[in-house]
Amino acid sequence: GQPSVGNLVALARAARVSVEWLATGSEPAQGAHAVTRAVEHGDFIFMPRNSIRFSSGRDGILRSEQVVDSIAFRADWVKRALHTESRDLILIEVIGDSMAPTVEDSDLILANLAEPRFRQDGIYLLRQDGGLAVKRIQRRPDGKLLVRSDNPKYEAMVVSNVKIIGRVIWIGGCV
Repeated sequence: GQPSVGNLVALARAARVSVEWLATGSEPAQGAHAVTRAVEHGDFIFMPRNSIRFSSGRDGILRSEQVVDSIAFRADWVKRALHTESRDLILIEVIGDSMAPTVEDSDLILANLAEPRFRQDGIYLLRQDGGLAVKRIQRRPDGKLLVRSDNPKYEAMVVSNVKIIGRVIWIGGCV
């Protein structure tokens, strides 16, 4: 039979192996690609929740690429609601308050890495000053981009271009 999602995660923790290894028998590749890998198993996509934490401010840095655990999303929901494929997603925990109240400290975001360009106003995962940041980007009438935080304590920046990693398509947090 097929184990439930909860049982699969519990088994992986107890055995100190990845959910991917339990589901597929292989480990994720090492390095940067391990961060973006999701595992599809049955009706679910297991997104690795990496211990990658970065600030929603300007000083975000990658601290570790170690997978802490996985969060299961229904595969049909990802395709229907998010209009993307699991291979294009990265799940990241955000720290800091620069995007509050939209993205709070310790919220999780799913970013679509297949959208590395500004397409429309929205929230994006950016490479900024050697680190990563989550910011709202809006196009101004003069064609330049306004990069801003939702928290009014932080100043907005007007730029002609920005290094976009992906568009944020889902935010999950505690209530």
